[in-house]
Amino acid sequence: MTFRLQSHPTQLKTSCTASQCASGPSLGNISNKTPITERVPNRPPSIWALLRHQNLISRTKAPSQCGTHGLRGSVSISRESSSGNLRVNGLQYCRSNQCVFCSLQKQRLEAEKWTKLLLKAKKADLQVVFGVFTIRTSSRIQNSHALDVLKKATGLLLRKQWREKRGIVGHLRAYEMTFDIKTGKAHPHVNICIITSSSTVIDSSWRDELASRWQTLVRKIDPRHSPDLDSGVFLQRLESKKDIEHVASYSTKLGLESSTSKEALLSFSKKSVGLNPRELLLLSLQGNQRARFLFLHWQKLVSSLRRFCTSRGLKALLTDVDAPAEKEPIQAQSQTVVRFGPKSWSLVWSSNSLSNILDKLSCSSSHEDDLLAKLVYCCDFEMLSASDFLAYLEKWLVYKALKT
Repeated sequence: MTFRLQSHPTQLKTSCTASQCASGPSLGNISNKTPITERVPNRPPSIWALLRHQNLISRTKAPSQCGTHGLRGSVSISRESSSGNLRVNGLQYCRSNQCVFCSLQKQRLEAEKWTKLLLKAKKADLQVVFGVFTIRTSSRIQNSHALDVLKKATGLLLRKQWREKRGIVGHLRAYEMTFDIKTGKAHPHVNICIITSSSTVIDSSWRDELASRWQTLVRKIDPRHSPDLDSGVFLQRLESKKDIEHVASYSTKLGLESSTSKEALLSFSKKSVGLNPRELLLLSLQGNQRARFLFLHWQKLVSSLRRFCTSRGLKALLTDVDAPAEKEPIQAQSQTVVRFGPKSWSLVWSSNSLSNILDKLSCSSSHEDDLLAKLVYCCDFEMLSASDFLAYLEKWLVYKALKT
């Protein structure tokens, strides 16, 4: 067995075959109590449409209420003076693992954290190795059991006594899970960045020892999940800043940063490919019942899962190392376009009009912004009933659509 160190980790996405995926619950009895009434345009839906759809279909409290009300009673939309970009301010988010929106926000923060720590490690003359550790799964084994085996094996893999003998000073890890939408099978795996001392020799024997240890640990927990030595572990040494930034973004990912096209998702739904939770939510928004069922199953699996973890003592070890110089972000000045009170925001959110409002405000004049602000004011101060407010709001959106 050879240990190949590639120049750039371009092919990091792991895939699973039918024999390597765990089976999910039966897809035969699917409840249709929650109708999916969202109209899907030709372009991909916005993140706000996804968040609203998640509110409708979630069965747990946190994700079903994420973004539904303001943190201090009001929600505002502001426009940056320099770029003209719109921002939604003052929303109360759930910060739950079961929420795609909050998980994507957490992903960006974790990617920045990983990048800083790994760059500090390189500056301290330490070595960084990226690894993907998978398990063999079977159609006869439930997804929750496969995830439990993965968590137990991950906890035992880099025990303190073992890693000190191998020159490992710390690690960062993140769990990831994809689903086969046709069969309901899951593919859980863990991404780990291992930091070793400069004197450690990273060669094929080091890789073989780590892969063999992973296989042995999984076999002790449950022999049915024991992976192959060749396909169960992928290792890649990181040399440049570009490699570190790429791996930090890849390891912490939950969904795609850019919107997935409707045509691509429709083609995915007909193939046996691994879909992440964000892609499942997109397909559910388009009316795919299997995707909706698997998304709810994912929420149940990760309810008590700690996705990200940094080994004890790693931050303290790198405290004295100066972080790479970064440009201080320029705080853009912004101006409030419209401020929603509790009543008007509840109507806008429940009618799923936020995406359309943001779309129309992106190309509107100050006079048209004032019209919307006055409409919201009249609603919040009981000058308009709920039905009249929604009717006038629809007229404003139609007027903007005809003008543009």
